[in-house]
Amino acid sequence: MDKTEVYHLVHKGDGWTIRLEGKKKDISLHDNKASGLEAARTIAHDHEPARVIVHRADGTVQTSYSYQ
Repeated sequence: MDKTEVYHLVHKGDGWTIRLEGKKKDISLHDNKASGLEAARTIAHDHEPARVIVHRADGTVQTSYSYQ
């Protein structure tokens, strides 16, 4: 069984960043949440099985998406 990759979309500075769970380095930085979410979902589709966890600016979890 493949390991599920988990990507987090989090607020950082003046933008939004995508980070693979367990890693310190950002995958990409985006000007706004919408473009960050679009990029995160594309990355997750390319690495199925995967999850995208979307955070609010305060760090709490807003929603998540699963890709099989």
